[in-house]
Formats: sequence, C-alpha cells, structure tokens
Amino acid sequence: LLAHLALLQSLYSNHSRVVLGTPIYKQEMEGEYINTVLPLIINLKPGMTTKALVSQVRQTLLEAVEHQNFPMDHLAQLLGRSSRPDERALFATSLLVDTLHHEKDILAADHQVCFLFSPRQDEIIGRLRFDNSKYRIEAMTDLSDRFKRMLTSGIRDLDTCLSDIECLSSAEKHQLLVEFNRSPFQIEPSLETGIHHVIGNQAEKTPQQTAIQIVYDMQTIGDELESQQKGAD
Repeated sequence: LLAHLALLQSLYSNHSRVVLGTPIYKQEMEGEYINTVLPLIINLKPGMTTKALVSQVRQTLLEAVEHQNFPMDHLAQLLGRSSRPDERALFATSLLVDTLHHEKDILAADHQVCFLFSPRQDEIIGRLRFDNSKYRIEAMTDLSDRFKRMLTSGIRDLDTCLSDIECLSSAEKHQLLVEFNRSPFQIEPSLETGIHHVIGNQAEKTPQQTAIQIVYDMQTIGDELESQQKGAD
C-alpha cells in the first residue's frame, strides 16, 4: 500500500522523491510516546519495478521504526522548517492500516490527506480523509479511483516496471489522446511539412482575414529592456 501510494504521489507531484507519513505500530501498553507518526522518504528511480519499490519501502519503514524516538520537532528544525504548525509538517499525505495502527495517532499529525485501510477476511476496505478547505471532493474521488487502479495493476505482477502500471482509465486516456487534441482546423496531408505551409494555405483561403496573430507582453519586454540597459551601464 505504501509503495503504490508513493508512486501515486510521485505522479501527481512530478517528483521522484516523496515523503509519506505513517503511524507507529500499536503498542502493548498505552502511554505518552515521543512520536506517534513517522515520515518516510521514498526514492523512485527510472526502470524501477514494483518489487524493488516494495523492498525499498519495507527497508525504509524498518529504519524509521528503529529511530522512532528521534524528536520530530527537532528534525523539523534541522531541516529548516518554519516554527508555524502549518509550515512545519514533514509530509502532506499519510497511510494507516487499522489492524497495525491507532487512528488517533494520525489524526493529531499536521497533514492534508490520509488513506485509511481496514483489512477484512477477503477484502480491504479503504477510506480517504482530506482537508475539504483545500481539495474538491471530485478531485479526491478521482485520486482514490486512480490509487485503486494502480494497486490492481501493480500487484498483478511484481516485476512490472513502475512506468507500466495503469493509472488512468480508458475514458481518461481517450480524453487526453483524442478529445484534447481534436481541432476544427484540419491540415491537409500535403501541408504537413511545416507550420509555415499551414499559415500560407490559410492566408490564401481567407486573404482578408488575419492569418496569424502574435501577442506581446509589453510589461515583460519593458522589464527585459530595463534589465539589459542596467547591465550595459
């Protein structure tokens, strides 16, 4: 679960290094603990397989548990985090399995999205908790659907390359590849040699109309000229 959530966050953020939060394991004795949530740094590499990612996440989790008594507030200071609670968080997304973790531990942490799972005899029930002041329910529903799709695709074969794991539905693929590229302007095969032929052909068809329009950002041009002038001085 953590491995596929790391992949999902990597795709959404376009970063190969992500940080996830997960609570410490349930303790035999109730008490006050230095930390109740652990941040996990996960690195996704080109050509990596599901098996390799799962192995890395397992090792990272073991090391985090081994050092779980290191004060997170001190770690935030070492990393140069702000003293403000909303800027001190070490992660934005977390994952909890209720047979391993206490839900109360994750609720006290500073983060925005939490995936909660409840294993049953023949299924795993998932819930998604999020800050509705920052995220729309439609967007989070899409996020949840993509996570389920990635899990189904990824666990089918652990030797699957991460880049081959399905994230988008067939409808989303069609929208990206077909609908978003559909244009009322049809280019004849003979004109596919260059954009200048397309512009010339359009100018011949409608000589009284504007064939191409170039819009300049005068503020940007002015700033660039001023910068160049200062450099010359």
